[in-house]
Amino acid sequence: MMNLFTGFLIDNEAYMSQLVTFYDKYQTRVLSCLPWVAAELANNSGFSAMIQIIQRYGGRKLYIATNKHDFNKKLNLNLSDIQHHRIIRNLGITEGRLRNYKKTTSEVAIPS
Repeated sequence: MMNLFTGFLIDNEAYMSQLVTFYDKYQTRVLSCLPWVAAELANNSGFSAMIQIIQRYGGRKLYIATNKHDFNKKLNLNLSDIQHHRIIRNLGITEGRLRNYKKTTSEVAIPS
């Protein structure tokens, strides 16, 4: 298991299977060690989806849509209204702020 976390070999099916199995076995511990946005994505959309997002966007600033449909489309997710609202709320975006600043995207740093 030591070599599991030396890097993400996302194209390696056996490797991803080991990661998902590890996550399933130790879900609470794994989620508690992740940055909040990664934990939200893993908890709501699955560990594999979170890994793919980190692989695709990790280490970069990502401008995400505050609109749920656009957010889901950009990240290839299917978050519910509640899940989307929790992420947007934790980014510090409120309806009043949206109205006042007409802001439709928010910046979030995706961990690498």
